[in-house]
Amino acid sequence: MTKVYYYNPNKCCHKHDHHYEKPHKCDCQKTPRKDCKPEKIDFNCKEVCGAVNVPFINLATTAPVPTTIGSISVDLRCFDKPEVKLDFSAIANLNLTTATDFTLTFRVFKQCDNGQEVEIDTVTIPNTVGITEATVVSLPISFSVCDEDFCPRKCCTYRITVEGTSTAAITGSFNISKGVISTLVSEEC
Repeated sequence: MTKVYYYNPNKCCHKHDHHYEKPHKCDCQKTPRKDCKPEKIDFNCKEVCGAVNVPFINLATTAPVPTTIGSISVDLRCFDKPEVKLDFSAIANLNLTTATDFTLTFRVFKQCDNGQEVEIDTVTIPNTVGITEATVVSLPISFSVCDEDFCPRKCCTYRITVEGTSTAAITGSFNISKGVISTLVSEEC
């Protein structure tokens, strides 16, 4: 029997440089090894476009309108069972002209291989600032999301939106600035 080796011009990682007759497949049913170490780790980082003068919405009268503040794509071709950790951080600058409670809601969406976009997490940040009069205040925002629902996938894009709401009459707006989205991908052991 003759062994046939060939070069894969679509390779994305070293373990696929040369292989014997069978191309690599995603095997999502394989049992985890007890003492495994990730063979590949991928890191992506991107500044977010942010949002300017987004109005707070009174939920009693209006439905919220999410504003996209950034997105990032992840290449998963080299992973059999990837785990993705998405980190987001930014500064929310609030400009309120009335004293009332509010909530900032961040939603994380995922779309893989041009499929349907699905919401995978919601992060709600309630008002932690005592507001008794018109004010301008800055709040640091930071959260992480772990995602491991991927088999089989080649590329996924994460999109983050924000909306500001209140259950009472509210006048004011907010900005999201100095934001960063990053992803860390590794093989599930």
